[in-house]
Amino acid sequence: MDSAVESVYRLNRDVKVETQDRKITRESVDSIVGDAHIMVDCLDNFETRYILNEYSVRSCLPLVHGGVTGLSGQVSFIQPPETPCLSCIVPNPPEVGIFPILGATAGIIGCLQALETLKYLAGTGTLLKSRVLFFDGKEMRFHISKEQRASACAVCGHL
Repeated sequence: MDSAVESVYRLNRDVKVETQDRKITRESVDSIVGDAHIMVDCLDNFETRYILNEYSVRSCLPLVHGGVTGLSGQVSFIQPPETPCLSCIVPNPPEVGIFPILGATAGIIGCLQALETLKYLAGTGTLLKSRVLFFDGKEMRFHISKEQRASACAVCGHL
């Protein structure tokens, strides 16, 4: 983490960087997120993603979801109560295991997440609200699917 902070400071000394060296749990998420204006999911497991999703719904804080495996990835912009939550979009997480991830794929998805985040913060452009952008690196294709909130969703169905 120190090298990431150093890299950011080399680019712009005026940027304020706050690091967290704690595990995200249901008990810690409030204090970790703090007064953030948006959350970006760069996680490697759905257990923690669902914790961020629950916090997003509870606090109405936007969440930029991203996930990768191999040569494929996906990105979505979740903004409760306006959009479906992550549990609506991915009601059943993939089996826990070690999935191959190509660095270039993670880079592409990360850049798309960064772009969504910057568009939101700048108040410009069309966000991936209620949509999931899928990237297929093997075939070099993008596809967007429209998503709807599940009325029976245990996380956001009450909204």
